[in-house]
Amino acid sequence: MYVVCVYQSATRLSTDTEGKMELVGCPSSAPESSPLTSLESIFKWCQADVHPCLPNSVNRQKRATINNSKWRCLVCHDMRDGYLQDRFVQGVSESHAYRFFHWSCIDIFVYFSHKFITIPPATWVDAAHLHGVKILGTVITEWEGGEKCCEEFLDSQDNIKQFVDKLVEVAVKFDLDGWLINIENKIADDKINNLKEFLRLLTDSMHKAVDESLVIWYDSVTEEGKLKWQNQLNHHNRCFFDSCDGIYLNYNWKDEELQKSVELADKRIHHVYAGIDVFGRGTLGGGGFNTKTPLEMIRTHDLSVAIFAPGWVYEVLGKQEFIEKEYEFWNLLLDYLPSHGPCSLPFATSFCQGFGDQFCHFGRAVDSSPWHNLSLQQYQPTISKQAINSRIHWKEAFEGGGCLRLEGEINLPFNLFTCSFSINEPVYLIYVWKNKSTTELDVRVLLNNSKGKQVALHSNLECCINDWKFRSFLINTEGTPTTITSVQILPKTQSNFDFLFGYFQLIPETFLNTFRDPMPVHLLDLVCGGTERQITALLTWKPSDRLRSFFPIFSIFALSSDGTTFSYLTSTRKNIFKLCGIRFPDGCRRFVIQPRLLTLQPTPIESCSYVDVTF
Repeated sequence: MYVVCVYQSATRLSTDTEGKMELVGCPSSAPESSPLTSLESIFKWCQADVHPCLPNSVNRQKRATINNSKWRCLVCHDMRDGYLQDRFVQGVSESHAYRFFHWSCIDIFVYFSHKFITIPPATWVDAAHLHGVKILGTVITEWEGGEKCCEEFLDSQDNIKQFVDKLVEVAVKFDLDGWLINIENKIADDKINNLKEFLRLLTDSMHKAVDESLVIWYDSVTEEGKLKWQNQLNHHNRCFFDSCDGIYLNYNWKDEELQKSVELADKRIHHVYAGIDVFGRGTLGGGGFNTKTPLEMIRTHDLSVAIFAPGWVYEVLGKQEFIEKEYEFWNLLLDYLPSHGPCSLPFATSFCQGFGDQFCHFGRAVDSSPWHNLSLQQYQPTISKQAINSRIHWKEAFEGGGCLRLEGEINLPFNLFTCSFSINEPVYLIYVWKNKSTTELDVRVLLNNSKGKQVALHSNLECCINDWKFRSFLINTEGTPTTITSVQILPKTQSNFDFLFGYFQLIPETFLNTFRDPMPVHLLDLVCGGTERQITALLTWKPSDRLRSFFPIFSIFALSSDGTTFSYLTSTRKNIFKLCGIRFPDGCRRFVIQPRLLTLQPTPIESCSYVDVTF
């Protein structure tokens, strides 16, 4: 068998969902994320041994802080000890696995498990970084086994340095923004100073290796080496606070303990994260939908907050109720949380949350199978309390597995994004929507410049794409430096309305043709599966630096059995995909890579980069 690498096709071919190539590989044969479970495993860990599909594909994006808050919201996910369906970095065939989408009101996401070194799966790193949220791994030691582990890595300066160096290497390789250090076991008296040295060295080394990185200490061990949760910042744990970027307080605090923490933290008040356990274990208010009770008290002291196990909604109330209850849970907290929005151009989103019962391109289902992949989550709206009911709608989609549904009875504008987009050249605003009612829809952008503060957009250019309406506008500031501070949707009348918002994009005029940049495509490690014409291989492509910087989604198509029709296989944010057993008919077959979500006029499939396989 041989492989030919080519760039563009001269033959016009059509797309169809019939005759789709059969994917016979199972999730167990696909790349999956995993923790490091022992000191030996991290000391032996080597970057070269990491499967090329495992690292994430999205660098952390810049974001605008809307309410100018200096305090932070940390979320520690703790979903059934982690590494569930989310460990499969290419996604799974299940639509209702756990996910998170309230990124605009948090600052830090900690992926948590009870494994020694918890490395967040790339799916979570991509989703967090797309929204500008820092994501931390976890180092945890517990009970007798943890005590022995700490004895070993704290035994000498050489061991400490080796452990720190490996943690930094792991963070750099998987694009992590830091570590939560959770030592929940006794520490020998002669190892306390070494523990403080470990924390200082890790913090300093992370700062040198990763911009704006964080090392946060969990309130558990005291400076005497006792396992004794303090529920406050005090002289028993102050030494650890002084050695890193912050402390995460245990959940059994009282109001007076928060006040003492404020007094001791002094100018570092926002580096103290008061913990809340959503399961209610020792937490004021009992957790659940009463989580706002302790959160309100924390805010009166101007401390940061650490919300532990918000997956309570999914675990306790069930996945069938998850979406509605998740919105309800977070809406109760919004008054006490920060607010952030996007600020980097070009910007595009289909509002998909990284799951669906089908996968759509241009409003047309190209795959009717259920799926879940947080790497494919699109930028979510700025969350705020508004009269209009906005929810993910997964029965229909323009791109991906869902869209944003807006419904209500009010003529006030709905704030889609609070943002800070700086524009110094003409910018195209494009949106796609579907009307479920008789009310018309307008979009308004609020501009901040010397000439005005808001612009209602109107366009005579409107067309339909598979029953979705498409509108395009040109925002031309005529050379005046301008910032877009808000994007709003305005129903034209006060009657009941029901809209599906399928796509939104802001793209500078000079970037319109970026998606046409050629990409070399290769097949590596190709294995043929005998008479069934079944192959397993790594499919790779090399987007241009400019295209890569936009974090597009790449759709992969295969040549169908009749030799003239392309069939959709899958989508990914990476520039690599492991093909796990695809059956082909006899003859030459082709894989095609199509960049998406940069424009509503992507490169036609027949003009996309491809690779041919000849049996």
